[in-house]
Amino acid sequence: MLAERDERLIIAYLGAFHDLQERRSLWQEIVAWTEIGLEYVRFYGDKRREAVLLANLGAAWAALGEVKRALELQHQRLAIEEALGDETQIGRALGNLGSVYHRLGEVSRAVAYYQRALAIARSTGDRSNEGIWLQMLGFAYVDLGDAQRN
Repeated sequence: MLAERDERLIIAYLGAFHDLQERRSLWQEIVAWTEIGLEYVRFYGDKRREAVLLANLGAAWAALGEVKRALELQHQRLAIEEALGDETQIGRALGNLGSVYHRLGEVSRAVAYYQRALAIARSTGDRSNEGIWLQMLGFAYVDLGDAQRN
């Protein structure tokens, strides 16, 4: 069994490797390495990291045009975040789901997710994500033809 320090180093390395691949738009490689990471964290029962990897995997599949697969992964992430009870992460998962629905053209559904994410960001004091969800709501309202609401 790996020592906790070794485990943290492996996760940090994989995170940096993921960032490098993302900057280079190496989406297939991200999928492959993230799936390996998922096996690892599931083996050790690390739900927190599993949720993060599911979000990353969903983003990679969305970038590859596999938006329905991305949607499924983001829903899995939300279920884990809800089980863990971290409101900030639940809000982020809801916002990510809004983004996937927006990309699928289900803009009204996206708005509902963005609004839920925004409410959580405000209640937890997550100013960074509050700004992101306000911006995403603005884009969605424009897409709905309701630019005044923006």
